[in-house]
Amino acid sequence: MIKLQHIAISVKDPEASAKFFVDVMEMKLTRKNDGPLAQTCFVSDGSIEIALIRFKSPEMLGKEFPDSYEGLHHIGFNVDNLEEIDKRITATGFRPRSDIHTARDKLFAAAGGKPQSKVGVEYKYEGPGGIIFDVSQKGWIRKEDAQ
Repeated sequence: MIKLQHIAISVKDPEASAKFFVDVMEMKLTRKNDGPLAQTCFVSDGSIEIALIRFKSPEMLGKEFPDSYEGLHHIGFNVDNLEEIDKRITATGFRPRSDIHTARDKLFAAAGGKPQSKVGVEYKYEGPGGIIFDVSQKGWIRKEDAQ
């Protein structure tokens, strides 16, 4: 099964952006993260999350975006079988975003972490119309799932 999990928006201030969605749109703040790759706040309507992200390097943002970009960045899907979906995606001619994966691994290593892989949290691709999307088999650990 494949399910839409999140819509990611690049923003300058994730906390101020999250406050808007919580106060005005009655969404719930589900988690916050400030790691080596990005500062992120997640808000949800109970079904889909919006990831409000301030990327910490232009390479993580992606080569097609200027450093100051704010707006829709990517969409994310949870999948049951990462290897199967990778084969299906690459059979269409669309490819992984190796530029973003390389930047991610360098930032993790600089912070003392281990490089990720396809079986890591998420794996990004370029799709129709140049849209970036990611797939994840594990997904992000939610606060309520970790308790």
